[in-house]
Amino acid sequence: MSDWTHGYVTDIEYTSNFYPELAPILMHFNALSKNVVLPKASSVFNWLEIGCGNGLSTNALAACNSQSEFYAFDFNPVHVLNAQRMADEAGLKNVHFFDDSFADALQRDLPMMDFIVLHGIYSWVSKENQSLIVQLVQKLLKPGGAVYISYNCLPGWSGKAPLRHLMTQFAVRTGGPVADKVRAAKQFVNELQGLNLSYFKDNPSAKKMAERLQAHDAHYMAHEYMNADWNLFYSSDIAADLNSAKLSFACSAGLLENADELGLSKETIQRIAQESDPTMRELLKDFAKNQQFRRDIFVKGKRKYAPVEVEKIARESHFTLFVPRSSCMLTVQSSIGEIILPGEVYAPILDALAQQPLSLSAISELMQAPLHSAINAIVVLSAVGYVHAIDIDPDLSATTCLSFNKIVVQRALYGEPMAILVASRLRTAVPVSEIDQFFIAAQWENASDLAGAVWQKMRSLGKSLMRDGQAIKDEHENLIELKQREIVFLKETMPLLKTWGVL
Repeated sequence: MSDWTHGYVTDIEYTSNFYPELAPILMHFNALSKNVVLPKASSVFNWLEIGCGNGLSTNALAACNSQSEFYAFDFNPVHVLNAQRMADEAGLKNVHFFDDSFADALQRDLPMMDFIVLHGIYSWVSKENQSLIVQLVQKLLKPGGAVYISYNCLPGWSGKAPLRHLMTQFAVRTGGPVADKVRAAKQFVNELQGLNLSYFKDNPSAKKMAERLQAHDAHYMAHEYMNADWNLFYSSDIAADLNSAKLSFACSAGLLENADELGLSKETIQRIAQESDPTMRELLKDFAKNQQFRRDIFVKGKRKYAPVEVEKIARESHFTLFVPRSSCMLTVQSSIGEIILPGEVYAPILDALAQQPLSLSAISELMQAPLHSAINAIVVLSAVGYVHAIDIDPDLSATTCLSFNKIVVQRALYGEPMAILVASRLRTAVPVSEIDQFFIAAQWENASDLAGAVWQKMRSLGKSLMRDGQAIKDEHENLIELKQREIVFLKETMPLLKTWGVL
C-alpha cells in the first residue's frame, strides 16, 4: 500500500494563520498598480485554495465576501475537519472543503475559478505534484483569472539551505514523533552555534537563521522545514512552469515589493528598467534584494486597462486609513535604510483619509496630479501599512462577518486566540490583538468596567500583561495598564474597527 502522505508532515498540525495577500481586494489593487486587469473583489467570483491547512484564510475571506463561493482542499483530513468546524460554527454557507490530494482534486467536478491561491505549497511537494498543480490551474482557471503563488526562492536561500539540510538529516536519524525530532534538531543547531564552524563565519545569514529557529514552535518548523520534498526556485523557474498553463506574470502580491522606491536604490531601479523582459526584471530584483521568499500573481490572459476603464476604476476604488492618523510617520524604515516621505505629497492625503475614505480620482484631484501619481502614492502608503482599500458599496457581508467574529472572540475567551477579525468593508481580515478582542467581548456583554472585565478573563486563563518583555505580576499594575489600553481602544482602535465593518 502506498504512503498517502508522500513524505509530507501529517502527524503534527500546521499553524493557523491568515495571509492577507490571498484577498481578492488586495490582489486587484496590486494588479491595478501595474495596470493589469484582474476580477474585482466586489463582483461575484469563485475562489480556490490549494493546500488550505486549517482553513483560516478561506473561512475569513468567505465571511467578508458572502456574494462569492470559496473552495479549498487539503489532503490532511485533520486540517479539513478543523476548517469545516469553523465554517459550521460561523454559519458560512459559501465555503466548501475537501480532503483531496492534488490528483483527487484534478478529478473532482469543480466550477471554473476566478482566483486560485496556494501559499508555500509549491516548495514543499514533489515534481510530480507540482505538475498536478499546474494541470489543476490549467483546467480550472478562467480566462482573465488570477493565481497567487508563494514559494522559497533563490538567491536568498543560497547560504542557508545547507543548514536546513543538515538539520533535517539530523532529525531523520532521531527517533520518536515529529515534535520530538523538531526539539532535537533545535538543540542540535543551538549546539553547532557554540562551535567554531567556518560555515557560520562564511554565511552570516545562516547564523541569523540558526538563532531565529530557537523561537519557532514545533508546528511551524515541522511543516516549513521537515517535509521530504523541499524545493528552491528562481522566479524564472516559476514563470516557466506557469507559462505552460497559459499564465503570465502580473505583479507581486506584496505591496512592499511593488513599491520599488522603498526597497531599491534609484540606480538599481534604472538598471532594471532597461530590461524589456518582465521575467528578467523580476530576476534582477531578486538579486538586488537577495530575495528568499516570493509572493507572485499570475494571470491567464494579461490585459492592460483601456483609458476609459482606468477612469471608471479610479472613481470606484476607494481607500481608508489602516492605522490612526497619529501613527502615520513620514520617516519610515526600509531595506535600503531610512526614507523620508515628502510631507507636501503625503501629509494632505493622510489628513483627508482621516476624515473619510476617498476614491483614487479624489486623491488625484487633491494632489493636483495625474492619476498614475495618485496610484503610486497609495501604493507607497499601503506598503508602509497606513492605507487599505475599502468597499463603499452596501455592506452585504455584515451579517456573516459578525457571526465569524463572534466565533473568533469566543475562542479567544477560551484560550484559543487567532489575532484577527474580519472586516466586511475591507473584504479581508485585519489584525486585532487578543486584549482588544477581550475588550470587544466586554462591550458585547455590556460590562460597566471594561478593564476590570478584561482582567477577570485574563486571570481565569492564567494570563497577564507584558511590559518591556516582562510579565506584569501585580494585579493592581495589570489593571492600571489595562485602563491605559482601554483608553487607546475606545479612542483609536474602535472607531477604525467600525469604519472597516468589524463592529
